[in-house]
Amino acid sequence: GNTEISQVMANCSEDCAQPNSPAMVEFYHSKLKDMKHKYSVLERVVEECRQLVVRSADKEDEFLRHVRDIAKLRQAMSDLEQYLYKEREYVLKLTADNDKLRIEAGDNRRKIQFLLDHSGLKESQLEFHKEGKDGEKSPLGKPKGRPRFYEVKDFNQKLKELWESENDILNLRIKALEAELREQTNLLRDEVESLEKDLDLKKREWESEKRQLEQRISCLNCRLQNTLLKNFDDVLKTMYDVEKARTREIELVEENECLKRYINTCKGILGEDFPTGHVIRTERVKSEARSLKEQLHQKEQIIRGYQAQAAEFEAHIQDLKTELLTERGQSQKLKEKFLAKEEYLSRKLEEEKKRRLLETEGFRNDVKILRTKLHAIERQIKMDRLKKRTEDKEKRDP
Repeated sequence: GNTEISQVMANCSEDCAQPNSPAMVEFYHSKLKDMKHKYSVLERVVEECRQLVVRSADKEDEFLRHVRDIAKLRQAMSDLEQYLYKEREYVLKLTADNDKLRIEAGDNRRKIQFLLDHSGLKESQLEFHKEGKDGEKSPLGKPKGRPRFYEVKDFNQKLKELWESENDILNLRIKALEAELREQTNLLRDEVESLEKDLDLKKREWESEKRQLEQRISCLNCRLQNTLLKNFDDVLKTMYDVEKARTREIELVEENECLKRYINTCKGILGEDFPTGHVIRTERVKSEARSLKEQLHQKEQIIRGYQAQAAEFEAHIQDLKTELLTERGQSQKLKEKFLAKEEYLSRKLEEEKKRRLLETEGFRNDVKILRTKLHAIERQIKMDRLKKRTEDKEKRDP
């Protein structure tokens, strides 16, 4: 193994010692220059790749930030639309209350006018009686008699006009309620359409973010696979180079041993006639042994460097796996969050639809009740007219 090779190399180095030739030194200097040039080129390529990856990551982060900003703006627009719908509903309620108050004021004015016309009093007198003190006399100096309803001319006609005015007031109220119902229906329809649009926008945003996360996960998977393949290729290449270097070293050692045995055999056969030039040859063999030892040392350094790179690649692969697991967990959490939010919005939309339907049903019931009251009043007017005609006919008959 390695111990036998080192022992043989130590024996060879003890046998002879001669400095390297200038040609070999020049050759190794050129090799070192080529290696330095290749190393600088590789460093430049690695730096360019790193900058490209950093720029790509920055662009992805910026794009995600823009997507989040757009989502925030859309949420703000949705909140603003909800606020506008609430304001419209409030304005509609105020308008309905105002219409009710105006109708009630007109009704009160007509009733007051009817009472003043049939009581024989004027509005100034009514105010006098309201503002005057107890025991104070009338402006004419003597109290007037209280008029009676049967003394008023055209009492039946006035009463008929009062009932007709009551009918008009009720019709105005029904129309106001119908207009309010239409406005409420239109407002509900607009609000439901807005909620549906918001839900569609949310779904599109979720789909877009889901596609982006899937693309990012696929990109990370491709990077991880490429890194693993490159690491495996480098490891196989390193193992092949190491095996090749060991085979070459063993061949050189065996060749050296064979040459030494051949020299010893020649020395034993020739004895004193053995030429002295073998020192030069042994010195040449010793220099070759030193060069082989240096090559072996360089190969060991290269092996250690490849082992360090393999450890770095494994650590980087582990980091990528951790990042991939983290991204998957975050994407799963986001997916669950989006699903929960979608379910909440759907439930809220259903509740809003039910509430609006109940309000619409309430308005319809109010209209039905008012129409029933109107029919009852019309029937009462007809009964009063019929009763009055019957009394008049009985008076004329005697």
